[in-house]
Amino acid sequence: MTVSIIRLRQVLSNYFNESELQDIAFDLGVDYENLPGRAKGDKARELIAYLERRGRISELEQKCNQLRPNAFRDLEVDTLGVVQSIEPIPISASEPAIERYRDVFTHYEIGLINLLAQISQDHPRYGEGLAYQHRLQENLAQTRRLGDTEIRRSERAEIVEQLNELSLSTLGISFNRICTKRTA
Repeated sequence: MTVSIIRLRQVLSNYFNESELQDIAFDLGVDYENLPGRAKGDKARELIAYLERRGRISELEQKCNQLRPNAFRDLEVDTLGVVQSIEPIPISASEPAIERYRDVFTHYEIGLINLLAQISQDHPRYGEGLAYQHRLQENLAQTRRLGDTEIRRSERAEIVEQLNELSLSTLGISFNRICTKRTA
């Protein structure tokens, strides 16, 4: 499910303009103007989070497939091959990572996948984890596309701190530690 949500956000952000995103929200019965955020990427992320909380992600995926049938396939080939091949890492059988990552932020993406894989979807704070995931993914995408800035670093540090708190309270281990673990 996590990879599907990442893919949905990327499809909405990369394959639809803001007017089309408004139409999608309307078709799904969501008031686009009441979604938090100003930019298209913010609205896409919040639309996904809104539908995820209501168990309606499959409706959004179907709508995207209907309007842009090749988007998921193109995106899978272009940008997600690395992330899709990553299996959740059991924390108990982990050692500090010495691995070379695709870039300096990939460890965050791996950590997000592992964190959400270990928190049950029925857990009351799972939706909170998804919201942090969306915020961090958006930050990383902007950083990769436009370069890192003090504002992005500050925002990223804040999100990671929130993920640390969530991870510590639900799993008893920090998000930073999850990000630096790998299978022995």
